[in-house]
Amino acid sequence: MSEQPAINGLEFARKGEKLSGDVSVAALRRVSGLLSSRDGVVHYELSGLVNEAGKPVLQLKLRGRLWVVCQRCLGEMEYPLATDTELELVADEGGLKPLEEEAESVDTVVADKEMDVVSLVEEEILLEIPMSPKHPEGECGEAGHVPAQPKSNPFSVLAALKKQR
Repeated sequence: MSEQPAINGLEFARKGEKLSGDVSVAALRRVSGLLSSRDGVVHYELSGLVNEAGKPVLQLKLRGRLWVVCQRCLGEMEYPLATDTELELVADEGGLKPLEEEAESVDTVVADKEMDVVSLVEEEILLEIPMSPKHPEGECGEAGHVPAQPKSNPFSVLAALKKQR
Protein backbone atom coordinates (compact mmCIF):
# COMPACT_ATOMS: atom_id res chain seq x y z
CA MET A 1 0.00 0.00 0.00
CA SER A 2 1.42 3.38 -0.95
CA GLU A 3 1.92 6.03 1.68
CA GLN A 4 -0.52 8.95 1.68
CA PRO A 5 1.19 12.30 1.03
CA ALA A 6 1.15 14.70 3.99
CA ILE A 7 2.42 18.26 4.30
CA ASN A 8 3.21 20.73 7.06
CA GLY A 9 0.70 23.32 5.82
CA LEU A 10 2.35 26.51 7.11
CA GLU A 11 5.85 25.48 6.03
CA PHE A 12 4.59 24.28 2.66
CA ALA A 13 2.97 27.69 2.03
CA ARG A 14 5.86 29.78 3.34
CA LYS A 15 8.40 27.89 1.21
CA GLY A 16 6.20 28.09 -1.91
CA GLU A 17 6.32 24.35 -2.40
CA LYS A 18 4.33 22.42 -5.02
CA LEU A 19 2.95 18.90 -5.07
CA SER A 20 0.87 17.07 -7.65
CA GLY A 21 -0.43 13.60 -8.17
CA ASP A 22 -3.38 11.36 -8.87
CA VAL A 23 -5.85 9.87 -6.40
CA SER A 24 -7.98 6.87 -7.29
CA VAL A 25 -11.70 7.61 -6.93
CA ALA A 26 -11.99 4.24 -5.17
CA ALA A 27 -9.66 5.56 -2.43
CA LEU A 28 -12.04 8.43 -1.64
CA ARG A 29 -14.16 6.61 0.93
CA ARG A 30 -16.32 9.55 2.03
CA VAL A 31 -17.10 10.45 -1.59
CA SER A 32 -17.84 6.95 -2.90
CA GLY A 33 -21.36 6.85 -1.41
CA LEU A 34 -22.33 9.81 -3.58
CA LEU A 35 -21.09 8.22 -6.80
CA SER A 36 -22.53 5.63 -9.17
CA SER A 37 -19.05 4.37 -10.08
CA ARG A 38 -15.73 4.26 -8.26
CA ASP A 39 -13.76 4.15 -11.53
CA GLY A 40 -11.27 6.82 -12.52
CA VAL A 41 -8.75 9.14 -10.96
CA VAL A 42 -8.67 12.72 -9.77
CA HIS A 43 -5.55 14.75 -10.59
CA TYR A 44 -4.52 17.35 -8.00
CA GLU A 45 -2.04 20.21 -7.99
CA LEU A 46 -1.27 21.75 -4.62
CA SER A 47 0.75 24.97 -4.39
CA GLY A 48 1.79 26.91 -1.33
CA LEU A 49 2.30 30.67 -1.24
CA VAL A 50 2.03 33.75 0.89
CA ASN A 51 -0.72 36.07 -0.39
CA GLU A 52 -0.63 39.87 -0.73
CA ALA A 53 -1.92 40.23 2.84
CA GLY A 54 1.03 38.16 4.10
CA LYS A 55 -1.11 35.13 4.96
CA PRO A 56 -0.06 31.56 4.13
CA VAL A 57 -2.28 30.02 1.46
CA LEU A 58 -2.74 26.66 -0.25
CA GLN A 59 -4.02 26.64 -3.82
CA LEU A 60 -5.64 23.36 -4.78
CA LYS A 61 -6.59 22.47 -8.36
CA LEU A 62 -8.59 19.32 -9.06
CA ARG A 63 -9.25 17.79 -12.47
CA GLY A 64 -11.06 14.61 -13.31
CA ARG A 65 -14.47 13.17 -13.89
CA LEU A 66 -16.85 11.53 -11.52
CA TRP A 67 -19.95 9.45 -12.19
CA VAL A 68 -23.07 10.42 -10.25
CA VAL A 69 -26.76 9.51 -10.42
CA CYS A 70 -29.06 12.04 -12.08
CA GLN A 71 -31.86 12.77 -9.64
CA ARG A 72 -34.28 13.47 -12.49
CA CYS A 73 -34.00 10.23 -14.50
CA LEU A 74 -31.88 8.08 -12.12
CA GLY A 75 -29.45 7.39 -14.95
CA GLU A 76 -25.68 7.58 -14.66
CA MET A 77 -24.27 11.02 -15.38
CA GLU A 78 -20.74 12.25 -15.93
CA TYR A 79 -19.75 15.10 -13.62
CA PRO A 80 -16.62 16.90 -14.82
CA LEU A 81 -14.48 18.00 -11.90
CA ALA A 82 -12.50 21.21 -12.43
CA THR A 83 -11.96 23.25 -9.28
CA ASP A 84 -9.49 25.93 -8.28
CA THR A 85 -9.66 26.57 -4.54
CA GLU A 86 -7.67 28.87 -2.32
CA LEU A 87 -7.37 27.90 1.34
CA GLU A 88 -6.06 30.50 3.78
CA LEU A 89 -4.20 28.83 6.63
CA VAL A 90 -4.30 29.73 10.31
CA ALA A 91 -2.13 28.24 13.06
CA ASP A 92 -5.01 27.32 15.40
CA GLU A 93 -8.77 27.56 15.82
CA GLY A 94 -8.39 30.99 17.46
CA GLY A 95 -7.39 32.34 14.03
CA LEU A 96 -10.69 31.31 12.45
CA LYS A 97 -13.13 34.14 11.82
CA PRO A 98 -16.82 33.74 12.62
CA LEU A 99 -18.68 32.43 9.58
CA GLU A 100 -20.55 35.71 9.01
CA GLU A 101 -17.26 37.67 8.90
CA GLU A 102 -15.46 35.27 6.54
CA ALA A 103 -15.20 36.42 2.93
CA GLU A 104 -17.17 34.21 0.52
CA SER A 105 -14.23 33.81 -1.83
CA VAL A 106 -11.77 32.68 0.87
CA ASP A 107 -11.97 29.46 2.84
CA THR A 108 -9.96 29.39 6.06
CA VAL A 109 -8.62 26.15 7.52
CA VAL A 110 -6.45 25.25 10.49
CA ALA A 111 -3.01 24.15 9.33
CA ASP A 112 -1.64 20.98 10.87
CA LYS A 113 1.95 19.80 10.90
CA GLU A 114 0.76 16.74 8.99
CA MET A 115 -2.07 17.69 6.66
CA ASP A 116 -3.24 14.67 4.67
CA VAL A 117 -3.35 15.74 1.02
CA VAL A 118 -5.89 13.07 0.05
CA SER A 119 -8.21 14.34 2.80
CA LEU A 120 -7.88 17.87 1.40
CA VAL A 121 -8.76 16.54 -2.06
CA GLU A 122 -11.71 14.61 -0.68
CA GLU A 123 -13.04 17.62 1.28
CA GLU A 124 -12.99 19.77 -1.85
CA ILE A 125 -14.79 17.10 -3.87
CA LEU A 126 -17.47 16.80 -1.17
CA LEU A 127 -17.98 20.56 -1.33
CA GLU A 128 -18.06 20.53 -5.14
CA ILE A 129 -20.53 17.73 -5.92
CA PRO A 130 -24.08 19.08 -6.13
CA MET A 131 -26.53 17.76 -3.56
CA SER A 132 -28.98 16.84 -6.31
CA PRO A 133 -27.13 16.36 -9.61
CA LYS A 134 -29.28 16.52 -12.73
CA HIS A 135 -28.70 16.32 -16.44
CA PRO A 136 -29.23 19.63 -18.22
CA GLU A 137 -32.87 20.21 -19.13
CA GLY A 138 -33.91 18.04 -22.05
CA GLU A 139 -30.98 15.60 -21.85
CA CYS A 140 -32.65 12.95 -19.70
CA GLY A 141 -33.83 10.07 -21.85
CA GLU A 142 -30.98 10.44 -24.36
CA ALA A 143 -28.01 8.14 -24.84
CA GLY A 144 -29.27 5.35 -22.60
CA HIS A 145 -30.82 7.49 -19.89
CA VAL A 146 -34.22 6.44 -18.61
CA PRO A 147 -36.83 8.76 -20.12
CA ALA A 148 -39.15 10.55 -17.77
CA GLN A 149 -42.55 8.86 -17.66
CA PRO A 150 -45.48 11.05 -18.69
CA LYS A 151 -47.67 11.85 -15.72
CA SER A 152 -51.17 10.45 -15.94
CA ASN A 153 -54.09 12.51 -14.76
CA PRO A 154 -55.68 10.75 -11.76
CA PHE A 155 -59.08 12.12 -12.82
CA SER A 156 -58.90 10.63 -16.33
CA VAL A 157 -60.62 7.45 -15.07
CA LEU A 158 -63.47 9.53 -13.66
CA ALA A 159 -63.77 11.45 -16.93
CA ALA A 160 -64.04 8.15 -18.84
CA LEU A 161 -66.79 6.94 -16.48
CA LYS A 162 -68.68 10.20 -16.88
CA LYS A 163 -68.58 9.85 -20.69
CA GLN A 164 -70.05 6.34 -20.45
CA ARG A 165 -73.26 7.65 -18.80
